[in-house]
Amino acid sequence: MADTEMTAMQATADAKTPPASGQAEFRPTRGGLKNVLAAYKHIRGATKAAAVKQRTFDHVTVGLVSLGLLCMAIAIWFDWGPIFRVLPLIVTNIILFVYLAHRMGIFLSVNARQAMIFWQVLLGAFWLGITCGLLVMTCSLFWTE
Repeated sequence: MADTEMTAMQATADAKTPPASGQAEFRPTRGGLKNVLAAYKHIRGATKAAAVKQRTFDHVTVGLVSLGLLCMAIAIWFDWGPIFRVLPLIVTNIILFVYLAHRMGIFLSVNARQAMIFWQVLLGAFWLGITCGLLVMTCSLFWTE
């Protein structure tokens, strides 16, 4: 490799050093809460950008997720027996499955590295959901005794 190629690779790899002109945009590394806040601001800006076109079904799935949250609240707040507690949760699971299935197209529009990062975030969210569900179940067992 030529020296200029090695220098460009080192500048890109080291997030604290801005890359030379003509290279990818410089983005400093962040950690912890700064990372979450910066990502939130970036996403809020992207939702308001005129260049970002959302499909009609994107709005429908967001509405369905809101319906799923309402179903979960109904399952928790009302004591109508086990069947009427399970049915709203089944509806919620179906809604979330449809939501995720329609969002999987994101993986086709990004490069391999970004797809791997998205997949890791998706798995992390999945495990967070599992552990939160177990926590709620465990707490409800203690509170009902």
